[in-house]
Amino acid sequence: MENLKIHAGLLGGTFDPVHNGHLQLGQFVFEHFNLDSVWFLPCNISPHKLNRKTASGEQRIEMLRLALAHSSSFKLCDHEIRKGGTSYTVDTLKELESQHENTRFHWIMGLDSFNDVADWKSPTSLIQRCHILVATRAGFIPKNWNLTLNALSENFVERESSESYVLKNYLDPGSGNQLTLFQFTPLDISSSSIRNARNRQEIKNMLPPDVENYIIRHHLYLAGAYPIS
Repeated sequence: MENLKIHAGLLGGTFDPVHNGHLQLGQFVFEHFNLDSVWFLPCNISPHKLNRKTASGEQRIEMLRLALAHSSSFKLCDHEIRKGGTSYTVDTLKELESQHENTRFHWIMGLDSFNDVADWKSPTSLIQRCHILVATRAGFIPKNWNLTLNALSENFVERESSESYVLKNYLDPGSGNQLTLFQFTPLDISSSSIRNARNRQEIKNMLPPDVENYIIRHHLYLAGAYPIS
């Protein structure tokens, strides 16, 4: 039965590196959507970032281990790194479902990723396999919102929500899964700004301390090459 299942959020990404903004989003979703845990899922090779190569899969995994070590709400899922090859969300969901039959997954993404979902592999299969949670800045709904919705399902039924942070909520009648657009104010941090930082001062307060130390110790990115205190 659905109410006996474990509800897990899946937060995918390159995590190159994982930073405090990722952790902030994971914590918000964990607290506001009644999840049992949030799984951080680093991709092996993103189909949208094929030419970018920085930290290795093993290094990204280790940084995630360090970042998640102090939270009982978070879990590292290294499925895509272990599998290898190009990572496709719909394939990962199918494989994780077969391995965790008692778990109901909620895919977490930002609005930038959601806007590209029509270009993903088998986008209509996403809503068939999981709930979808889309984070947006307060009050912002893109003009192409309905077009992107239709790429996932043409049968969505809009529903009311009593939660002030929910902007839009839809039910897909065929699967029983929901898509929710929710308001979230992110920290002004990006992995690219950390990769391009020239010294430690530029990445101050962007990273968990253990992750920052790992980057410096292993000379990752430009910040690792310039360990200025």
